[in-house]
Amino acid sequence: MNMRDQLLTYALEHFGSKPEYLFASSPDTCILRHAGNRKWYAIFMDVPAKKFGVTGEASGANGVSGASGVSGASGMSDTGNAGSASVGDELISVMNVKVDPDDSPALCMQADIFPGYHMNKKHWISILLDRSVPLPLIEELLEASFELTA
Repeated sequence: MNMRDQLLTYALEHFGSKPEYLFASSPDTCILRHAGNRKWYAIFMDVPAKKFGVTGEASGANGVSGASGVSGASGMSDTGNAGSASVGDELISVMNVKVDPDDSPALCMQADIFPGYHMNKKHWISILLDRSVPLPLIEELLEASFELTA
C-alpha cells in the first residue's frame, strides 16, 4: 500500500473521513473534510515534480529539500513554480495540510516539505509523499490540520 492509501485509511479510521473527488479535470485529486463544518483539512494530488524542483525519485539524505536554494529558501518561486532546475515531468504524490503559521517556516526547511501548492503558503504546506518524510510525522501533521480546521 502506498503512503497516500495509508493516509486515506488513517483518516477514515481516526476521523471518519472518506475522500471526496471534486475535480472532474483531475480525477485522482481528492480532499478530506470535516463532516460538520465541511472545511477541508487535507488535499491529495499528483503534481509534476518540476513544480517543486525535484525529480520523481525519492530523495535520500542529500536529496533536494525545501532548503535547497532553488528559487529561494522554499524551492519555489513566488508564483508557486519551481526555479530553473532541470528536472523531469513525472508526477509525484502530494498532500497539502493546514499548519500553524508559526510552524510553517521550520517545517519547510525539512526535505520534501514545501509551502502549500495552490494554497495559502502561510497556512498550508505540501508534503511530497513516498519520499523522505516519515509516516508518523505526516500522520501528526494530518491530525494537527484536522484540529486546526475543526
